Amino acid sequence: MVVDTIAMIVNSPGIFDVLSEGGVNMIMLLPSVHKLLELGPLGSRIFLIFLLAGILASVAYALLDLSKNAKAAGGITKPGAVKSTAVLWAGIFMCITILLDITHTTVTISDEATLGTVMVSEDILQEMYSLVQASVWEEVITRMVYIGLPIMVISLIITRRKESLKCLFGGFGMSWAAVVLIMISSVIFGFAHSGWGYTWKIISTGISGTFLGYLFVRFGIYASILLHFLVDYLQSFLWLGLGTEVQGVIIWVCAAFGVFALFYLLKRIYDGREQKIPSFRSSHVSI
Repeated sequence: MVVDTIAMIVNSPGIFDVLSEGGVNMIMLLPSVHKLLELGPLGSRIFLIFLLAGILASVAYALLDLSKNAKAAGGITKPGAVKSTAVLWAGIFMCITILLDITHTTVTISDEATLGTVMVSEDILQEMYSLVQASVWEEVITRMVYIGLPIMVISLIITRRKESLKCLFGGFGMSWAAVVLIMISSVIFGFAHSGWGYTWKIISTGISGTFLGYLFVRFGIYASILLHFLVDYLQSFLWLGLGTEVQGVIIWVCAAFGVFALFYLLKRIYDGREQKIPSFRSSHVSI
C-alpha cells in the first residue's frame, strides 16, 4: 500500500503533463463499457485531482481505522487488533486475487514464462492514469451505483430518514438485499472487462468484483477503492525502478500468502454458515 501510494505520487506530475496533450473519457459499465463523457485537457486534470484525492483519502482512512483498532486492543500484535479492519481484508482479498489470477493463467496460457510477471505498456504514464481512474471511478459506478444507490433508496422508503443517504457510500452491513446487489455488480464488473480484450478474465474479474462488493458493504467505498488500487498498482515496483526480479518475488510471495488467505476465508464462511442474514439492514439507520 505504501509503495503503491509513493509510486502514484511520484509520477503524478508526469501524468498531468500527459493529460495536457489530450482528453480522456469517463466510462460507464452497463455491463459493456460505454462512454459517458469526453473530457478535454483541463477537465481531465481536474478529474485526475479527484481520482488522486479519492485514493489518498481511502489509504489515509484505512490506516487511521487500523491505528484506532490497534490502540483500542492495546497494540498491533494483540488479538483482534486488525481482525475487523479494511486493511486486513483488503490484504486477504488481494493475495487471493493474485493467487486466482496466476492459477487461471497457468490453465489458460501455455507459456510458463509469463507467470509471475506483469505486462508494462510502452506509455507507462498513460497506463498509470488509466489504473488510477479504474481504482476510483469503477468503484463509484459499480459499487456506489449498483449497490449503494439501491440500498439507499430502500432505506429511504422504509425509514424516511435523511441518514439513509449515507448508504450510498457503503458500510451499511450485510443483508440478502446486499448479497443480490453484490452478485449483480460482480457480473457487470466481470463482463465489462471483456471489452478491453480480456474475455478469459470474466470469471476471475467477477470474483474480484465480489470481493470489492463485500468490502464496500462491510466497510464503505474507501475499502473497495483501497483493494482495487492495490491490485491495479502491482506494477508500482517496476515504475519505481526496482526491477522485474523484485516485482516477480512480490507477486509470488502474495500468491503464497493467498493460499493461507483462501483457507482463512473458507473457514470464516464455514464457521458462519448458520448465521442468519437479514433481508435488509443498514448500520446508518435504526429499523
